[in-house]
Amino acid sequence: MKLKSIRTHMSYILFSKYLKHQIKWFLLLTICIVSGIAVQIVNPQIVRRFIDVAVSRTPGNQLLIMAGLFFGLAAIQQLLAIVSTYVAQSIGWQATNALKEDLTAHCLKLDMEYFKGIRQGELIEIIEGDVNVLFNFFSRMAIILFSNGLLLVGVLSMYYIEDIRIGLAQTVFVLIAFILFAQIKKFSSKYWKANRKKAGESFGYYGEVIQNTEDIKANGASNYVYSNFQKILMGWLPIRIKAGLSGGAFFMLSLLLQLTSFGITLILGTWLWKQGSISVGTIYMFYAYTNFLLRPIQAIQRQVQEIQTVSVSMGRIEDLLKRESTIQEKTVCTPLKSSFELELEDVKFGYEPDEPVLQNLSLKLVPGETMGVIGRTGSGKTTLARLLLRLYDIDEGHIKLDSIPIKDVSLRDLRRRVAYVTQEVQFFSGTIRENLTFYNEEISDGQLEAAIKEMGIESWFSKFESGLDTKLGMGGIGLSAGEAQLLAFVRVFLSDPAIIILDEVSSRLDPETERQLQLTITKLMKGRIGIIIAHKLWTLNHVDEILVLENGNVLEQGKRIELINSGTSHFSKLVEMSQEEVFAS
Repeated sequence: MKLKSIRTHMSYILFSKYLKHQIKWFLLLTICIVSGIAVQIVNPQIVRRFIDVAVSRTPGNQLLIMAGLFFGLAAIQQLLAIVSTYVAQSIGWQATNALKEDLTAHCLKLDMEYFKGIRQGELIEIIEGDVNVLFNFFSRMAIILFSNGLLLVGVLSMYYIEDIRIGLAQTVFVLIAFILFAQIKKFSSKYWKANRKKAGESFGYYGEVIQNTEDIKANGASNYVYSNFQKILMGWLPIRIKAGLSGGAFFMLSLLLQLTSFGITLILGTWLWKQGSISVGTIYMFYAYTNFLLRPIQAIQRQVQEIQTVSVSMGRIEDLLKRESTIQEKTVCTPLKSSFELELEDVKFGYEPDEPVLQNLSLKLVPGETMGVIGRTGSGKTTLARLLLRLYDIDEGHIKLDSIPIKDVSLRDLRRRVAYVTQEVQFFSGTIRENLTFYNEEISDGQLEAAIKEMGIESWFSKFESGLDTKLGMGGIGLSAGEAQLLAFVRVFLSDPAIIILDEVSSRLDPETERQLQLTITKLMKGRIGIIIAHKLWTLNHVDEILVLENGNVLEQGKRIELINSGTSHFSKLVEMSQEEVFAS
């Protein structure tokens, strides 16, 4: 009970935070909904009067007035419906977009430990899927509950006003309908849950197969995949059939209840008319209200069921927002200069206790120096890059930037001054300009063109006929791996970092393309500290220092020229024997 109370309190805070600035919109929405319901209830009254006047053969002027009033109110009802939909969508978009922004910003502050324990799809499902569930609640579900509840009360009230007997009969019918819908929902929900679960498993399998299509074909596993695909479909089929049948049962019950409601209305209406208690127009009015009666019952029942989904989504969002990073910033941080020295002293780190990945690592680099880092897969090369970005905190030792401990620097300042480029360059659907600036309007086209010229790639860039307006597909469709890396370097150049880390950026490039990148990399590193993690030894021809890692320990470290000239160093032997495959992952 205490946990439930806490969750309710958190939900209230979450709702109030994102909706408190939209009170005026809520007020307008309420007015539109109430007015629309009032028009729906009034219109059958007008038609009743129209029928009674027509039966009594009253002059046609009254009929024309009532017909005009009916069509006028119908037009007003449609207008109110449009305004309600627009306002509801606006409230939902503004609230959920603000929530998505906060969730994304919160995730960017979390440590890597959190992302190790959650799949990419799960995180997307929370930020996109669960927030969309809330959007549906803000823009549709809550309105459906409120408007249909109001309509149901209004219709029953009209029944009671006209005749208490038909009012009582319809009230009993409504209660029975709610009970029956609840029971059939309870019966069918288990099948639909199983269907959704099976669908999730199936789509997860499809996604995995699509992602690894090349490997599946290369290893001759196509028949195995087809066989699994058939098993999944055959396992899903009976569940899908049961879910479909349960949905059909819900439809049949709705039809039966609708016929029953019409029957009650016509029988009681005819009986009351024969007694002279009501007119023919009143019988039509009862019939029209019966059309309104079953719809809100079904809608309310569906939305009450959906509230469970909203509760689950709300809980997952709250759990994510309450998650705190183990990487904590100090209240007062020391600002970094535009350039600085990098120093590591006896650094020790492990992802798991008692399982060190780096041990006793020490190095010192000044602006303008570059270091090549080599080693087998798992030797700690990428871990070193992560520590310099403070994606993890070291266990022992010190990392200093101009004698400033890395923990005394704000994360924003640190990650603005340290650039990290991997072999996987991320692009989104948009122009080259948008992909380079990330929609930062302070970066002008002149700055972009100057950066491209400074890096010596203007001749390459001229091949894009539309220049900065060239459209790129999602993931950089239309670019080769080398071209993608060049644009990534322009991004880095624009951010003007003090330290640049290149993590195997050339591992997927052919030698010729890689050589073309060397000049660009040299210009990019000018005046900056450069750390190049590489498998291919010949890509380190221009670095100043070499660091060889083996099982987290420093196997060898020193000036590149001195190590090569020594003839006895581990690095010189590797160069001489051209054993680059030793370090292949």
